[in-house]
Amino acid sequence: MKISQINTKFHNQNIDVHGNYVHFPGYTIVSHVIHPLPKSLIDLVNYLSSRELQKYYSFLLITSYHVTINQFENVHEEHKSLLEEEQRKLKEQDTSIICTAEKLICSKAILIEIQFKNDNDQNFENIIKNVRSNELQQANILHNYELSWHLALTYQYKDIENNEIKAKFQQIIENIPQTSKFPFHIPLDHIRICHYNDMTKFTPI
Repeated sequence: MKISQINTKFHNQNIDVHGNYVHFPGYTIVSHVIHPLPKSLIDLVNYLSSRELQKYYSFLLITSYHVTINQFENVHEEHKSLLEEEQRKLKEQDTSIICTAEKLICSKAILIEIQFKNDNDQNFENIIKNVRSNELQQANILHNYELSWHLALTYQYKDIENNEIKAKFQQIIENIPQTSKFPFHIPLDHIRICHYNDMTKFTPI
């Protein structure tokens, strides 16, 4: 399986040194994973979280699982009515879609890289164009989001200094059970503008 190397040093302002997600409020555009979760995803999370990774990574609540479509930045009180209007327009569209889990990315976080394939490609491109509306771009509050599409499972909160432990983690990642082998499909709910106080809960405005 192709994965990135386990990171040994980190700086993450969203989490403290004890693995607690800290107050870090903001707004974002996301698509939550539909529940019940696919069995492949459940098996993957259960496998990873039952291993020694928990001593160094803080796993997110499964209710928070989502794909970030676009982050906001520098949102102020005068932008609230614009966000509410954009949310109203989103609710009038069918923005649910199925994505494909392709591989794990392991660094300061453990992420699932996802893609939108085949018949979904054109539909997804149109959805993104509508979400990143002219009004939001003119307000200069849309973050220049260039990350690959991903679903975050856990964030690192403690340095991994020991080479033996790093090797063990690499072995864990490379020996994912057959029931969670990539690729597999993940259904996503309608895209919504959400507010968050930390990384554990994203609530539609």
